[in-house]
Amino acid sequence: MDHVTQFRHALQNAFGPLDWLPEPDGAIHRFHTADDQPGIHSGWYLLFAGGTEGCFGSLRTGGTFIADSGQPHSGS
Repeated sequence: MDHVTQFRHALQNAFGPLDWLPEPDGAIHRFHTADDQPGIHSGWYLLFAGGTEGCFGSLRTGGTFIADSGQPHSGS
């Protein structure tokens, strides 16, 4: 399994099913989570080229998770 797919699984574990793949482009992306109201995108992620390092979280619920070499772990 490649790093982008592993990162997607980590996102899905935190936010529920996703119908898209994260883009490893080093930009911040916002997305709709299962608990968001219509039109709201409180989820966010940042995934660097290669997909081995990134982070994600929720503006609504707080919390940040950091992925390093495809192994997500809780961060601050």
